[in-house]
Amino acid sequence: MSAQDGNGWRFAAADDDAVVEADTDRLAISTPETNFFGPDTEDRRWDVTLPTQPALDLSIDANAARGRIDLAGAHLTNLELSANAGDVLLDLGGAAVGGVNLEVNAGTASVVLDDSTSMTGSMSANAGSLEVCAPASVGLQVHMDDNVAFGDNLDESGLRSIDASTW
Repeated sequence: MSAQDGNGWRFAAADDDAVVEADTDRLAISTPETNFFGPDTEDRRWDVTLPTQPALDLSIDANAARGRIDLAGAHLTNLELSANAGDVLLDLGGAAVGGVNLEVNAGTASVVLDDSTSMTGSMSANAGSLEVCAPASVGLQVHMDDNVAFGDNLDESGLRSIDASTW
């Protein structure tokens, strides 16, 4: 997935069984419904290009998927990303995002920010891994709830501790 200047979107797929629902204010792309024997496990490759204007609400469910979501320069009012048992790279370099809610469950997510990224929101990982890559100049605050099964490297990464659960 990527963003490009303009106000139009584009979708291309290696297979032809994607379900695309488009309207003037909504685009939904999904796999066909699962059947009695469980989900279809066929590999899928989708290329989705979103416009940088107007600002969009974007919701992504990446279940058992690997995805590269390059939203550099995008303008989003909201971004909801749920990565379940998958591997996601989210590039928000230069993006303006009103609200972010990223949840990783039994998966991995890497988020890239830069000096021109403007965003607020929350990111959480449950039995997964969350990596945020940002230059030292970015005003980033990390708060962690107690969890006996959770490990971090926040002290070693050069972040300054504010209190026992905030860096």
